[in-house]
Amino acid sequence: MVKTSLRKYSRPIIHGVLGNAAYQLLIGGGAAVFSVLAAHSAYIQGLALHWVILLGACIFLISAAGVNMISLAVVRYRSPSDKDFSTEETPLADVKKLADHIAELEGEIEECRRANEQLSQTEQNLRSNLEEYKWLHELAEQEKRNISRYVYINFREVQYLGLEELSPYVEIVFDIINASIYVITIDRNIEDGAVHLNSARLNPKQTEILGPLQYISRNDRGEQKVLIIKQWLSPTEAERIKHPQPGDKFYFGSLRLIVKGADETKGVTAQRLSLPSSIDISE
Repeated sequence: MVKTSLRKYSRPIIHGVLGNAAYQLLIGGGAAVFSVLAAHSAYIQGLALHWVILLGACIFLISAAGVNMISLAVVRYRSPSDKDFSTEETPLADVKKLADHIAELEGEIEECRRANEQLSQTEQNLRSNLEEYKWLHELAEQEKRNISRYVYINFREVQYLGLEELSPYVEIVFDIINASIYVITIDRNIEDGAVHLNSARLNPKQTEILGPLQYISRNDRGEQKVLIIKQWLSPTEAERIKHPQPGDKFYFGSLRLIVKGADETKGVTAQRLSLPSSIDISE
């Protein structure tokens, strides 16, 4: 290693020393010759000897200084800047740092690649699930717009015990089946219409809507939800119901009740609840 370095750099060093010595001799000799000639010319022209010596020395100094300034300017112009200076060999510590940094970047690239693969896989899974349950989303949109089609009111019984009261009444009981995916509520207020006994319109102000009618979900099958129409009657109407004629019926076609989404259910359109059109009093 040392022999190689000496062999590599010894020749340029020797050339530089010899060249610098020759350069200095040239500068010094040229200035000396120029000053001697100038002093000799002044002496011939009759200038005093001490002035001749002083003149020769000044000319020598001025000539040497001028040549050196020119040389310095040329050297500075031709010398490479600090930014351009570089060694042929990078220190081992810098090489190790560079290698470590490259390894770190490669690790980050690998992490990004794995993360991208995971994101792609997640996207594929989500798209697959979306396609698998697309029918359910479409069904949900249909149910939002047509909730009454998915809420079934099935007649159960008429309870006649109230006919013996001073203010007679009957209770008509219906089972509620919510076949939609939404939680629903049935409004207790009668929007319009009334219950009819045959062709006679019963007073809607004497009609009450009873039962657990709020927050009915499709999971309430075990706990049966019921809708009860409690209808107060006049004595004449009560007697007719106590002794019905063949074909006597309760009619619900004009009774308007509203089914809608529960409070936390968004976007469900409120609609008229579909009731059985009629039931026989004998039932």
